[in-house]
Amino acid sequence: MAEFFLYLIVFLIIILGFVSLIIYFNNKPTDSGLQVPNCDQSTVNLTDLSATPCCQSSLGVCTIVKYDSSILGGAFLAPWPTNYYQVCSSLCPTEYLSNQQCSDPDSSVVEEYNQCIETLKPSNCSGDAVPVGLDGATLYYVTALSETGCDQCSCL
Repeated sequence: MAEFFLYLIVFLIIILGFVSLIIYFNNKPTDSGLQVPNCDQSTVNLTDLSATPCCQSSLGVCTIVKYDSSILGGAFLAPWPTNYYQVCSSLCPTEYLSNQQCSDPDSSVVEEYNQCIETLKPSNCSGDAVPVGLDGATLYYVTALSETGCDQCSCL
């Protein structure tokens, strides 16, 4: 039964990624004349994911999504950007989120949320999030956070 829910979560993450891509390309800002590089231009200080296996979907299909427990306490990674705030807001209960700030009474929750924002929020570049990993020439972005990984398979 637990395996079914894990497959369901991975499947939903994949669907969420595709929806995020559609939203991203439909709302892409126009060029204002400023030359700010895209966040996918820098590959400095990225985690090497070449040896990280891919995740199996709930249908048993091997996907391009990866899981790395060393990134932000556990993260699902995909080769498409997901908005950093969408990812990080999952760490703070809704009632404590306001204006992209977490005011949870538990300081460890606030620290974890702030670390996520600091890690994923674009700085000196434009985009929905900064990449955190690299497999060959493919950049990987955090698409969801979870302490629980996935069933692994050889990447396609």
